Amino acid sequence: MLESTEIRWFFKGSVPSNISKILAETSPDVYESRTDYYLFVQGCDNIGIKIRNSRLEIKWRRDVQPYDVDKLNISGNIERWKRWEWTNKTASTEIEQLTNGGDVNPWIKVDKNRIQKKFDLRDDILVAVPLGELHSDFAMEVTELKSNGKSWWTIGFDSFTVQDRSFFDQIIETCLILPAGVDLKKEWSFGYPHWLSHVVN
Repeated sequence: MLESTEIRWFFKGSVPSNISKILAETSPDVYESRTDYYLFVQGCDNIGIKIRNSRLEIKWRRDVQPYDVDKLNISGNIERWKRWEWTNKTASTEIEQLTNGGDVNPWIKVDKNRIQKKFDLRDDILVAVPLGELHSDFAMEVTELKSNGKSWWTIGFDSFTVQDRSFFDQIIETCLILPAGVDLKKEWSFGYPHWLSHVVN
């Protein structure tokens, strides 16, 4: 089981062409391209179920709190999650075959292209994690999303420590430079389970 604290924002359309301005040169970039399958459950945004690289993941949101950085004009929702994982390639393949079915709660295919930066916390200071390291205390990501013929993108921050929310302030101020027209506002700050409702409707 893994516990994490997360905050993210979703935007319609393609990632801005000046994406380089969003990621300041604070650490090596980790690029990943993959396809995930999410189980969409109408009206449920505190449980996330997905297939990722033959691995079943279940996430439960146990808390959500408002988040504001007044000096940066940023608002959002910090969500605390617990996650369980199981790996079974045969079962994953069987589930993927259901993605084109007409079930009430269908599996939704989501193609992702993600750039990620990782940080460790040392003496209350964020330090960039060297390229190739799997584990980190914090991560920032910008992800291009394509699903049901629609294009979206998201900015997200994850914490895998028990530190307080002040470290989100630090990581946002350290590595986030927003281009014109990109506003991080509370109404578009939520997790993937809630985002799916925008994809299917």
